[in-house]
Amino acid sequence: MLGDVTPEEIAAFNDAAALVDDAPTIPELSNTGFYVSAPMTGGWAFRAFGGISLNLIIVNLDITGMYDFIGNNFGATVGLRVQL
Repeated sequence: MLGDVTPEEIAAFNDAAALVDDAPTIPELSNTGFYVSAPMTGGWAFRAFGGISLNLIIVNLDITGMYDFIGNNFGATVGLRVQL
């Protein structure tokens, strides 16, 4: 089926990613999804969070943003859900 990732393709991608030393963090790929991790800044962290939720009849759209002051990292999430 179009869009299916084979184990051979996953292995080839992960092998190619392992060869790159100075590249930014490359996601770990599997047949169920992908995983991205980053090194910890160490110790405590101070973060700010904010967001908004739009309720459109039975569909809710949630948008959240976050900022890590110590690591200077931004993050965001977008969620869509049906609520009856």
